Amino acid sequence: MRSVSTALLFSCLLAITTNAQSDAAPPDWVHEDMARSVGMWIGDNSEYQNEQEPFDQYGIEWSWGLGEKTLRGRLFGLKDGEEQGTFWEFIQFWDPAKQKVMVYQFGGDGTVGKGELEWVDEHSTRLLQTFTSLNGSSFTAGHRTTTDGSEQTGISFDVDADGNWTPRRSYLWIKRN
Repeated sequence: MRSVSTALLFSCLLAITTNAQSDAAPPDWVHEDMARSVGMWIGDNSEYQNEQEPFDQYGIEWSWGLGEKTLRGRLFGLKDGEEQGTFWEFIQFWDPAKQKVMVYQFGGDGTVGKGELEWVDEHSTRLLQTFTSLNGSSFTAGHRTTTDGSEQTGISFDVDADGNWTPRRSYLWIKRN
């Protein structure tokens, strides 16, 4: 019995070691992009501010998840420098089965967005997500992000059934820490 247990343990350890060294590991750009994102980013909302959207700024805060293999984030509003609540939570991770970076986001109203983040070049990424609301309705949205040091330009898009991207909003995000 002892030799069966030892053999089983050895097999499990071998499988873990083998899988850790497999081709499922993310490309280098994945960790580099995540590391560049970690921190607090603030974007001016004065162009879009209105009665229903009173926030003069938005903030996005990214932090490392377990083992620096995932990112956890949140989007929140600011009015006169004071946080007004979190509107979205995010998790970004490398999916070894799909061999892709996935981004899931969760809204306070129960809406869930899921999609793939693609590397465009050393400074730019493209995200395509499908959002589903609690009532079953869904829509597709895209984001293009370009990072240059402590500045990040983010553009959001509506994406139609034919795959056409129509620009919605653009923000210049400044890294605060």
